[in-house]
Amino acid sequence: MLNQSQSITLKTSEAAAIILLLLAGIGYGMIKLELMPHIPVLIGIGSLIIYGLLKKVKMAELEQSMVDGARAGFGAVMIFFFIGMLVSSWIAAGTIPTLIYIAFDLVTGKWFYAIVFIVTSVIGLSIGSSLTTSAVIGVAFIAVSESLGFSLAITAGAVVSGAFLGDKMSPLSDTTVLASSTVKVNLFEHIKNMSWTTIPAFFISLVMFAALSPELVSADFTKLGSLQNTLVEMNLVNWYSLIPLAIIAILAVRKVSSILTLGAGTFQR
Repeated sequence: MLNQSQSITLKTSEAAAIILLLLAGIGYGMIKLELMPHIPVLIGIGSLIIYGLLKKVKMAELEQSMVDGARAGFGAVMIFFFIGMLVSSWIAAGTIPTLIYIAFDLVTGKWFYAIVFIVTSVIGLSIGSSLTTSAVIGVAFIAVSESLGFSLAITAGAVVSGAFLGDKMSPLSDTTVLASSTVKVNLFEHIKNMSWTTIPAFFISLVMFAALSPELVSADFTKLGSLQNTLVEMNLVNWYSLIPLAIIAILAVRKVSSILTLGAGTFQR
């Protein structure tokens, strides 16, 4: 609530206490009371306004601070807008279904957990959503794992690990975009910096999942096959559906503006 002119100066302990109270209040409202997120957030904003007034800060300054704060996050909002259009267009154009079809072709019994981890990482990176990856790809892998008698816990761990790793490194991820926008760092520079820790974590996890994978060479993947057939019957699997993904990858490597990159991947279809 404080702008650059700093109408008041808070002690570190006081500022920390306010932050903890806000987080605790919002968390209690969303988790314990099961309120919609915007209700505890609005209550938190109102509480901060009251606190500012008690500290003798003028209402006009509080309003200006809120406007400045909203302006700082407007870039992230615009990127979220384009991400929503991109994912929707990729589903309609067959890009995501084609990725899923190709991913299922890679699954074998010998390195099952490692391949599940790689596939979910790639899909998460491509669509920028860990929850969507887990809900769509993960459920299919869990079903296959159960039918083959594999460990459901390890399979779920591979799915979640890959989905969140891919989501973290994706330029389409809302959390990645929000983090870079909040600290005013270029999106692709932010991803590059995260790679110093994420890439080693990827290979360590891959080795562990490979070591845990069963020795089964041949297995019955009829469930995955039926899903693939369904995608083909719906005419959602085509080689040219991968063109938007290629465009996104090329523009990302060339460090083109995030909005231009997302827009090109959306409207070229």
